[in-house]
Amino acid sequence: MAKKWIHPKHALDILSSTTKKVILRFALSSVAQSTINSANNPYDGVAIDSIFFGSRTRTILFENFTTTDGGTNATLNSDLSKDATAITTFVQQTISQTQLVNINYHVGFIGMDPFNLDNPADPSSRALYYNVNKVPYAFLDGIHYQDNSKTPPSDLFKDWGQAEYDLNTLQLAKADFSDPSPNTKLTTVTNTNPDGSLQVDVNFTPVFDLPFGTRGGTVLQVAILEKAITSIPSNGKVTTGETSFGYVFKKMLPNAAGTKFTTPIKAGVPVSVGSFKWIPENLHSNMLTVVVFLQNEDTKEVYQAFIQDVSAPAPVTEILPISADNIKVYPNPADQEFTIELPSPAQQTMKLTMANQLGQFTEVGAIGEGEQSKRISTQGLTEGVYILQLGSNGNALRTKVVVLHK
Repeated sequence: MAKKWIHPKHALDILSSTTKKVILRFALSSVAQSTINSANNPYDGVAIDSIFFGSRTRTILFENFTTTDGGTNATLNSDLSKDATAITTFVQQTISQTQLVNINYHVGFIGMDPFNLDNPADPSSRALYYNVNKVPYAFLDGIHYQDNSKTPPSDLFKDWGQAEYDLNTLQLAKADFSDPSPNTKLTTVTNTNPDGSLQVDVNFTPVFDLPFGTRGGTVLQVAILEKAITSIPSNGKVTTGETSFGYVFKKMLPNAAGTKFTTPIKAGVPVSVGSFKWIPENLHSNMLTVVVFLQNEDTKEVYQAFIQDVSAPAPVTEILPISADNIKVYPNPADQEFTIELPSPAQQTMKLTMANQLGQFTEVGAIGEGEQSKRISTQGLTEGVYILQLGSNGNALRTKVVVLHK
């Protein structure tokens, strides 16, 4: 079998902007005829499979699982601090090139991390998704690497991150969140809604066919982060010595399960996912970062990511009363799902039920306290006219929903 010599990468972007030409050369050394005829000859020939020159299209998603509280474990606190310093430097040098998206999940399975206390559920769900059981632990585009040159191999991002990032950026993106084609919608972020919500409208164009289905398909995730926190909350512990924190995870929209695609995702066919809203809470700064990414649920591969910084919406002091007249339901008629939107955030959890024409009720979810919208699946419902009920007993509000499967 022929041996292969592979040079994994060359960062052509380090060349001077005045460079006019790049010359690619291959050099072959001569070998004695006796060696060529030998049974142990490793030189079977030379084959060039493919060479590609092009612009980098892939935006790398860097996900880091960490904590501010390593307890009394001095080694762990040292590793957390060293990796945090390396990550901060790496992100500052790289993210301005729009080739990197950073998410720092603060988990709570070691100590009392103050940022984890803001929302313990979503970081735990992502840790469970990746089977993470220690920190610090990082992934590039859904894959964790190690530096095997060390004994034992190092899991720390500072030891393997830069080299793997350089390689990953050479791969083509499999989707485009900013397709400039005519009549193609872009992914946008709005922070000026009257209700004080942050709204993310997600649209993308697949570059390749992507898998779909209820299992092993493609899932879309929308994450809200705080870009920079320098005021450390007092409701937790910081044993690592850190005084500032970047790209701190806050919330997944609509939740940590994400949005699954159950219909084909064809290359070149734009996909409009819809709108996601969040009323900010427990903020420690006024600058947010919105991250959107597509991921394979089975292999964990991240196909492409999107990032945008945005100021936190101004808080709303007026609470609009909720009545049947100002509840929005769209689309209506609904096929696979619909969204119910309230005029202002719910002051308490409101159970959602749907009644068919026979008066049979089916519970379909709930709008939690502080939430303003909810997406409801209709895939298990037969076609017909339903009454959607919010709340229960004498305080229930009702509106009509038509289910019509295409």
